[in-house]
Amino acid sequence: MKIIKLWITPIVIAVLIVFALRMSLFTFYVVQSGNMKNTLHKNDIVLIQKHGNIKRNNIVLLSLNNQEALSRCIAIPNDTISIHKAEILLNGKVFKYAKHPKVRIKKPYVLKTDSFVQKLLIDKNINFNKYLSDFGVYQINTDYYTLKKLTEFPVWLSIKKSLLPAGLYDDRIRNLVNRFYWNQDNTGLIIIPAKGKKIELNLYNYELYKGIINHESPKNYNRIGNKIYLDHKPVKYYTFRYNYYFVINDNRSTINDSRYNGFVREDKIAGKLLVKF
Repeated sequence: MKIIKLWITPIVIAVLIVFALRMSLFTFYVVQSGNMKNTLHKNDIVLIQKHGNIKRNNIVLLSLNNQEALSRCIAIPNDTISIHKAEILLNGKVFKYAKHPKVRIKKPYVLKTDSFVQKLLIDKNINFNKYLSDFGVYQINTDYYTLKKLTEFPVWLSIKKSLLPAGLYDDRIRNLVNRFYWNQDNTGLIIIPAKGKKIELNLYNYELYKGIINHESPKNYNRIGNKIYLDHKPVKYYTFRYNYYFVINDNRSTINDSRYNGFVREDKIAGKLLVKF
């Protein structure tokens, strides 16, 4: 009995230490929003690794304004990114999605048919926005797999992505950038800020990174005409103090990702998804 008692205490302590370490490194998270639908759905349970390097394609848990949400990391510090006709270009190439978990990107489409046959298309499992249904026009936010099923109906006159044209300003992106004619489907070239990276404060860079500069620096930067001033003195360069990331939701219709809210600072990422249950 004495031998058993001698072993019980260290075993219990060891188990408690392992448990504490695991709880400090990992946590379970219940999906709360439709940001990642249809890759992840509300009430899905996922395992989050709290610490570790964030890589492209990681699904990350963001902690912003006392709220948590999942999104996909598209670009990491020093990457370049742009969006053209809703297609993401990363470092000059089309962004390739990870295979696990299976990615099901939801995008908006407009489908046209003869209004005469519209009643044949009602399907409880497919959420159409029938805003012009009397004219045979249906809008749907869906993934490729569901869209493929829809194409099996021989009633569609046309099926097209619903895109905002280049040069049309969407004021919802003002937290990313305010003065450029960008929108969710079309942007210019963006370099993701990296800690210690020095940039020239030309008009383009200042407008793009103004939000970061104002948050990072207690000093007073402002623009007067074509020049940038620091405490009333012209300044030509700025050095970033943190690493940043660019995230985009798999459900493209949601507006709480980097296309609208701008760059995500490294300390605002609470962890990354390891396993979907």
